Amino acid sequence: MKQPSYARLTAAVLLGAALMTARMYAQDCDDRITSGGWIVTSFGSTANFGAHGGLDPSDPTQLKGNLNYVHREVDLHVVAQDVIAYCRCPGNDNCRRITYGNAKVNYQGEQLTCDVFVEVCDLGEPPIADTFSICIPCIGYCQSGVLAGDEKPSGGNIQLHASDPGCGNAVPVCLPLLEETCSCFNQCAAP
Repeated sequence: MKQPSYARLTAAVLLGAALMTARMYAQDCDDRITSGGWIVTSFGSTANFGAHGGLDPSDPTQLKGNLNYVHREVDLHVVAQDVIAYCRCPGNDNCRRITYGNAKVNYQGEQLTCDVFVEVCDLGEPPIADTFSICIPCIGYCQSGVLAGDEKPSGGNIQLHASDPGCGNAVPVCLPLLEETCSCFNQCAAP
């Protein structure tokens, strides 16, 4: 029976420790948004939302989330479960942009599949200054609102689970959107 050498045993232990450290580092990263509420739209009516997205807490190398948005006055319902991009807004670490791919958009009886962009800001507790914005370029739709701080009957909460030092640069800085339709977005504009 062959005995392992001290050098091989040391190398195996160090490699195992490095792999465990790397895995713990990745598992310690938590950067995601959970939110729900309603905004007053530019039409004067309310739209309800539930938007979640960011790094998957069980595997921060993956993105995870979902969106449900309903604006009854314009006969719009959006459902998405595929997060294809997630970024932090330049100059505003409390804001994130989530891009949902292949969102199911039911608009005035027509069924569409397109990308949908959401910008959210968690600006403290109570959530009277939190913001929610949604842009659906395939139908030319963009709406934004402040949750309770704009003297309109809006409300809800944006919760940013972030600022985790374990994330490092896992969450990239948002690039400017080239979609003209998304003119209601102002949180992730370049400083």
